[in-house]
Amino acid sequence: MTVRRFGSGLLSIGQLLSIVALAIAGGLLVWAVLPMALGMSTHAVVSGSMTPQVDVGDVLVSREADPDSLEPGMVVLFQDPSRPERVVSHRIKEIHDDGSLTTKGDANPSVDPVPVPAGNVLGVAALRIPWIGYPAVWFGNGNYGLVLLTLVGLTAATSLAAWPDPKPAYSPSVVEPWPWLVHLRTPV
Repeated sequence: MTVRRFGSGLLSIGQLLSIVALAIAGGLLVWAVLPMALGMSTHAVVSGSMTPQVDVGDVLVSREADPDSLEPGMVVLFQDPSRPERVVSHRIKEIHDDGSLTTKGDANPSVDPVPVPAGNVLGVAALRIPWIGYPAVWFGNGNYGLVLLTLVGLTAATSLAAWPDPKPAYSPSVVEPWPWLVHLRTPV
């Protein structure tokens, strides 16, 4: 029986998939954290009021904006005038003479009932990063099991990506996939 050795320094499929998953998660995380180093702010989206443009679990990166530069159609992040502990991201529908804003979520049937004072505006949405905000949404909703599952999954993917390939014992019945490289290898 002839066996073809596939290891020999190559990554297994599981390792490769783990590395790809970690690279995607790491890239999204960098995009969510890097703007904070540049003076921008990030907020996880917790409701579907802006779908289909912005979904639950997305992270919105906002930059500060001069109140005079605001225009209808811009997506702004603001402290909710009726619940100041809550940050809302809605689109500007109208700007009043006193500087207050009428806003509306894209998925909502009507405008927000309370005008937003200009002082409540935290910034204008500049970037949307998909999915990376889900753990924050789950944590805020008390779904600690999903947060824990995410952490366990990332830990498992990291472990699998870093797991060393066991060197198979030398067997004369093993056929090397690249025989011209055999002389470059050290004996086992």
